[in-house]
Amino acid sequence: MKKLFSLLLSVLMLCALVACGGSQTATKGTTGGAPTVSQIMENAAKDEPPLPPPVNAVEPALPAEMEPVAQQPVPEHTPTADGVDIDLTQMNATMVFAEVSNIMYMPDDYIGKIIRMNGMAVSSTDPETGITYHAVIIRDATACCASGLDYVLADGQAYPPDESDATVTGEFELYEEDGFFYCQLKDAVLST
Repeated sequence: MKKLFSLLLSVLMLCALVACGGSQTATKGTTGGAPTVSQIMENAAKDEPPLPPPVNAVEPALPAEMEPVAQQPVPEHTPTADGVDIDLTQMNATMVFAEVSNIMYMPDDYIGKIIRMNGMAVSSTDPETGITYHAVIIRDATACCASGLDYVLADGQAYPPDESDATVTGEFELYEEDGFFYCQLKDAVLST
C-alpha cells in the first residue's frame, strides 16, 4: 500500500513539474497569449513600452455610478381607504415577491404597518411545545420561491383549513421566541 501511495505521489509531482514548464520560444510579436514574465522583464530593461495585453483580455473597471450605495429606506406606502398600509393583493407577483423580501430583510421598517396578503393557508404544530403556527404562503411569478408571513387571528375567528386560499389583514410585528425574532401579523382578520 505504501509503495502504491509513493508511486501515485511521485506521478502527481511529475505532472505538476511538467505543467509548470513552458515553451521558451515565445517572442515579442506572438499573438498566442499574454506576454511571459521574461518578456516583460526584458522590455523593462530596454525601456521599451510594455507589450499589449492579449486580444481577449478584459480590463476590470467600475464606473463611478456603480459605487456601493447606502441602503435605501423603505418607500412610503399610502394607506388605502380601509387603513391598509401595504396591500399585497393589489400588486403583481413580481412586486409581491420584492415587497415580501423587503419585509424579511428590513422588518424594523414595517413594524406597526397594516398589511393585507393573499395566498395559501398553512399551519404547523411544534411537537415540543404543542403551539400551532399559521401562515399565508405567497408564490412568486415563477412559482419556484414561496414566501409568507405568520399570522395570529383576532379572538373569535376560526383558522382556515390548510391549503385553502386565504386573505389576511393584520398589523406587522416582531416577536421573540427561544432567542430568535420572527415576523407575524397580529390581530389579523381573515377573509376568503
